[in-house]
Amino acid sequence: MLRLSRHKSLKLPGRIQESCAEHLSVFAALKARDPEGAEAMMKSHLLRQRGALRALDAGGAAMAADAKAVRAPPALRVAGAED
Repeated sequence: MLRLSRHKSLKLPGRIQESCAEHLSVFAALKARDPEGAEAMMKSHLLRQRGALRALDAGGAAMAADAKAVRAPPALRVAGAED
């Protein structure tokens, strides 16, 4: 199921880059020994992944904006990680 969702969602324009940036944010928080930050970043990533899948399932390009609407709170964003 995870493999299928990854394969499907990465077809959205820009999603590969977004997903990589999200993972880098999680790793940066882990490296900084910030478990709460890592957890928040991972939750944000999963919510954005869900939004991307919903956008694909709905088949509408307008729905793809939902995938970008979910962002980590500014205080939890890692410096240097692109949105």
